[in-house]
Amino acid sequence: MTHRARSEVRFSSPLALAAALVALLRAAPVHAASTLPDDDWSFQAAADLDDAMAHELWSDGASGGSLWVSLQASFVRRDEGRNDLGVMVLVGVPIERISESADARRARARLAKVAADPAPSPEVPQAPTPPPEVPRVAPALLISPAVARAVVSAAIEHARLEEHVARIDRVASRARASALLPELRLRVTRLLDEARALAPTEYDPERVTASGGSSLWLEARATFKLDRLVFADEEVALERLREERAAARHKLEARVLDALFAWQRARVVRDDPAEDPEARARAELAVMEAEATLDVLTGGFWSRWKTSRLGEDAATAR
Repeated sequence: MTHRARSEVRFSSPLALAAALVALLRAAPVHAASTLPDDDWSFQAAADLDDAMAHELWSDGASGGSLWVSLQASFVRRDEGRNDLGVMVLVGVPIERISESADARRARARLAKVAADPAPSPEVPQAPTPPPEVPRVAPALLISPAVARAVVSAAIEHARLEEHVARIDRVASRARASALLPELRLRVTRLLDEARALAPTEYDPERVTASGGSSLWLEARATFKLDRLVFADEEVALERLREERAAARHKLEARVLDALFAWQRARVVRDDPAEDPEARARAELAVMEAEATLDVLTGGFWSRWKTSRLGEDAATAR
């Protein structure tokens, strides 16, 4: 037995080596020269066992605390024609398992189970599977320059801004035409003349005479202010009113266009099946808000246009 084999068996169980039954049977010599003393046979047998391959029970962990019996046989043929046969019986008794307590056995069994079970591989978080892409449809673009002009014109007509501007222009024209009409002034004057004078006479030295009269004056004057043909004083205030009306018109046009294109954008999002439900719900509210704004600003023109163009009832949509 090799030194490695002896050390491994001693490590697994010291009692196994003490209780091992070693039987070395020497074969009958083939030649006369094979009769050797017992000491020489023992030396050769040991050498033969050293040359033999170690039993698997001698390897590390072979006798993991279990009761075992091993039978080993070896055969060696020498160059000089001598044959050697060796047989070995090994018995392993797990004294440490017999002497250990029940708690220790249970703990060792748990440790063995943990060592036998492979450690679970760490779970690699899987990337969420993206939802299948919904094919996008081409958005329906309903707003054109002609539609925008029609809606803006309807809003201006409903606000009567054109009528106000025309009225201001008529007032300015009348102010200039007034230069052709004179400024007429009439005056009536009545004069009263009374006088008293002392006129003494011989028989009346304190005689007083009185005289009186009245006169009527009629006066008429016509004045033509020809400078009003070029510029009338009232035109300053009228021009201010005209600018205010123009600013109101620009604001109305901008508001109508903003509502119009907000309606178009919201409608595209609402009708796109690839958008998430929350975005489509917000778009639906934006469509309703824009439609209500346009319908109020245009005095109902938007509802009529929508019904004739899209076949939708604006009242139902709201």
